Amino acid sequence: MKKHFIAFCLLIGIGTFSGLFASRAYSEEEYCHWAFLEKGKAEAAVAAVLKKVDPKKYKIKLKKFKGYDQSVFDYGPSSFWYLVAKPGDSDSKQAIEKVSREMQAYDVCSFVPERPPTVKKPIIYLYPTRAQDVLVRLDFQGDLLVTYPTINEAIGGWKVFANPDGKLVNREDGKEYSYLFWEGKNFPINEDFSTGFVVAGKDTKDFLQSTLEKIGLEPREYNEFIVYWLPLMQDNPYNLIHFAGEEYTRAAPLNIEPKPDSMLRVFMMYRALEKPVNIPEQALAGFTRKGFSVIEWGGTEIR
Repeated sequence: MKKHFIAFCLLIGIGTFSGLFASRAYSEEEYCHWAFLEKGKAEAAVAAVLKKVDPKKYKIKLKKFKGYDQSVFDYGPSSFWYLVAKPGDSDSKQAIEKVSREMQAYDVCSFVPERPPTVKKPIIYLYPTRAQDVLVRLDFQGDLLVTYPTINEAIGGWKVFANPDGKLVNREDGKEYSYLFWEGKNFPINEDFSTGFVVAGKDTKDFLQSTLEKIGLEPREYNEFIVYWLPLMQDNPYNLIHFAGEEYTRAAPLNIEPKPDSMLRVFMMYRALEKPVNIPEQALAGFTRKGFSVIEWGGTEIR
């Protein structure tokens, strides 16, 4: 994101919005909501909001964007509007949030989805009972952003020499790796928070240690999970957490040869909360490792 801008764009699309999903990935600094309006309502809606939010005080400017960017939508509007808040005072974020609330209060938003989630740091551990070659194919139903080691596109995965202690030698470059890593975006997953856990930010470490161990991760694995996710979660007032099951594995199938005797795929979805909410606690099954075991963990933040 350009350093001259901060956090917010409210995009107003013109045209059909039924079944529409945005496919653009946003930076961590951006705070985005999407609003799709019928043609002619956009200007009136924005004018109404700007009457209540002082554009001079909060440095909010209205711009018209002409054209259509295929990387933003799969189909849809030929033009759209957006509001951009520039930094300049301590009230910038509050102004952004006020504009968002006002737009929704005026009942002008026909459809306001959250920004598309990104699958972050799924890493795959392989624990065969003996040293052997293993082929791991990932059929991710989205767009891969990065893989390490670099995925072999010809086979749609990785061919590695795996050891019982988890050490891997990639057949492509001959180098040693601790696990297989990938990240992706634009994947079809049901953001189900009908059950889960509401955890105070300060309690996140303890919650993850106990819960991930209960699910079946071993200390090396859950410690690597925690050191990645804890800095992103601990300063939130609360975190709403749900561990995805088939909704994740259907979006990112793994095909492994030889077939593992046991496989555990842990995928955490979480949303930062200002205040706690009441939801039923999610029931979590345990996991027993047997024979050739494959373990994966990853997650995503839902905004």
